[in-house]
Amino acid sequence: MTQAGERAGFRLDSHKTMTPGEKNREGSREVRMLLKAKEFEDERQLVEQRHGPRIALILNGLKDAVAESVERLGGGGIEAVRNMDVWLAKFDVISNAV
Repeated sequence: MTQAGERAGFRLDSHKTMTPGEKNREGSREVRMLLKAKEFEDERQLVEQRHGPRIALILNGLKDAVAESVERLGGGGIEAVRNMDVWLAKFDVISNAV
């Protein structure tokens, strides 16, 4: 990100990583929607009809990868899923680039 910013005329001024608190449950909700909701299968079938079985196979692979990741969390299941850390950055304009 910093290299892309520099190429665009920006310099990284400061950055930090933020870890969402335990009460932020969006990650587990999103995983539950993917793994448990019937809508995913409906959408996958629609994608297969429109774009062919290859894309539907990719979607199934992604879903299987998420399910495997949940299994690796141990006994907590979907409820053990946490939100991702977030990288926060402040960029300044490089004065000679303007």
